Amino acid sequence: MTCWPAVYVWKHIKLQNIYHVYILSVRYALISIFYQPLQKDKHENKGFNCPVCRQFVSIGERSSNQECWAEELPNNHLIISMIDRKALQKQEKLCNVCELSNVNQKAVSWCTVCQEALCCTCENYHRKFKMSSNHKILTLQEVQADKTTAVSGSTTCEDHSDKFIEIYCVDHNKPCCTVCATVKHRKCEKVVVIEDAAAGVKESKQTMEFLELIMLWKMILDKSIEGTEKNVVNVENLDNNIFSEIESLKKDIIEHVNKMEKAAKDELTITKKEILIQLTDKLTEMSSLKSTIDNWHRILSTCVKDGSDIQCLIEINKLIPMKDKIEADIIKATSDIDEKSFSFERNRVVENFEEMVKSLGQIRIETKHETVQSKSLSSSINSVPNQKEPDFNETIQSGSQGSSSIDMVPNPNEPNFHTGKVKSLFTLDAGETRWSAVCGIFTEEFIFISNLYKKKLLKFNLNGVFHSDIQFHNGPYDIAKFRENELAVAFIDSQEIQLINIHTMTIGWKIVLTVPVGGLRYMNSNNQFVTACDKCIVWLNASNGQKIKETKTNGNTFYVCVYGSNRYVYADGPSSVVCTDGGTKQFTYKNPKLAGPRGIDMDFHGNLYICSNKSSNIHQISASGKLIRIIPCDDIGTVKPWGIRFKENSNKFLVTSLSSGRVVVAEII
Repeated sequence: MTCWPAVYVWKHIKLQNIYHVYILSVRYALISIFYQPLQKDKHENKGFNCPVCRQFVSIGERSSNQECWAEELPNNHLIISMIDRKALQKQEKLCNVCELSNVNQKAVSWCTVCQEALCCTCENYHRKFKMSSNHKILTLQEVQADKTTAVSGSTTCEDHSDKFIEIYCVDHNKPCCTVCATVKHRKCEKVVVIEDAAAGVKESKQTMEFLELIMLWKMILDKSIEGTEKNVVNVENLDNNIFSEIESLKKDIIEHVNKMEKAAKDELTITKKEILIQLTDKLTEMSSLKSTIDNWHRILSTCVKDGSDIQCLIEINKLIPMKDKIEADIIKATSDIDEKSFSFERNRVVENFEEMVKSLGQIRIETKHETVQSKSLSSSINSVPNQKEPDFNETIQSGSQGSSSIDMVPNPNEPNFHTGKVKSLFTLDAGETRWSAVCGIFTEEFIFISNLYKKKLLKFNLNGVFHSDIQFHNGPYDIAKFRENELAVAFIDSQEIQLINIHTMTIGWKIVLTVPVGGLRYMNSNNQFVTACDKCIVWLNASNGQKIKETKTNGNTFYVCVYGSNRYVYADGPSSVVCTDGGTKQFTYKNPKLAGPRGIDMDFHGNLYICSNKSSNIHQISASGKLIRIIPCDDIGTVKPWGIRFKENSNKFLVTSLSSGRVVVAEII
């Protein structure tokens, strides 16, 4: 069944003015939103409470004919006065106040402020109450006679609730009461009565243009909502496509493994056949020689045992000339005998498949930005001319002359990580170092600094104000963000990792290791610690500290940067840095100005930063190992950089120094 507000609007639209049509549409759109059909029980008629006057409207048996029961809908004088005042004259209006007590009493007057119909009794009380004593009340005859004040009503002053708006200050574009006019606007040059200021405002170009702008906003929102709803449906169905793609990938992998299996088996069969042929040929040759020797042995033995000396001499004379040849054949046949056997050497990648291949792929979120384009209005819209105080116009930013554009949320300028200036924000004091490691890390709320020599972990807020510290028995070497409220701290001397509560600064539990631990990173994806110490990188189980695997380096590997699923960047000697992915070397970075690489970290754009300790600079390289720029430590305000860490998804970073306890917090702008 068609919604009744739409029928009612269609039935009563008789105005040509687009402003009236728009107001009417908005009002009944709101009515339709709050429309809730009611049924008290199965024996009563169906109906609903009118959202305007709260009167119960019974649909009854005429629910199939909207035109019939739309005539009986309760009246709202403000809307009907703009549509069809004759309908008001035909119907008897009931007191809205009495209806709240389920009493039907004929109304005789109309309060223009409360917009309610009143009977005689309620009108008397309405005039006596202090809050409503100044309300303008008209008779229903005056309302039906098309009085302007009946439609618009009287509005109370924002500053004086007991006064009505009667004056309009053109200088300040401000409606006000007589008190405001005499106190706040007594020096204003142009002050007129509200009726003169409002004359013709509904048909003015300004109102029509603003109405057009509102309709434009409505169109933009409708289109954006429609697009978002489509996106919701698409996202809901995305997993089916991805599941199919994953199944297809799985099938391809299995088919490829089956092909490799068949190839390996075929290779084994062919190799086996070739070796068997070689061995059979060798065996045939040696068997033939053995038959000849057996025959010689039989003849000569018989001659010696049963023959005469003459027969023995004759046989020896036959065999001796062939001695050298047969001996050479025997030596050749027996000297190059190799024992053949088979073994299967696994492909290194396949052997470590579980470790090196952690996933079939990654789910990427692809964002396609769409802007709803629209025509600009022909002129900038102000609430009223000559405005001096800020108002709604602040969100409508004027473009070229004679046009306006909507710019609700301006986008801030992003930092340029390739050429942006490095700006120092403040310096933290971690205490004396005596040439020992100082490391730092950001969390969402704090900055933590470790000092190996002072055997401390210090906590600062994001503005650099000292908060608290914790003293250890051994010196902390490096810090890694562990789980939600914990830090992992590596102790190189005692070969252990301690977990520290971020908020309480207390030790939770310790992981005792059997391998050296220096630079420390945590991989949440597989619950592993990655630690670097001089000439090796070791992967550890984060739950029990058991060693998973180890990779040797060329030394000077104090720290390691971990990102992606299986990608590592580390110093590989006194003047080079290596990046590996899944055990495969991706690039080696070398530079004449890179001396003593130490701390390494990555910004959220994927650029890598290497602390060159001995040359006092920081090398910024791309994810593929190409030099972007070299940042002198003088630009940051430090020397001999030891460690560097970026705040997650931020252009802020900290740099520690080997020769001092000063930690510089800076940003790229």
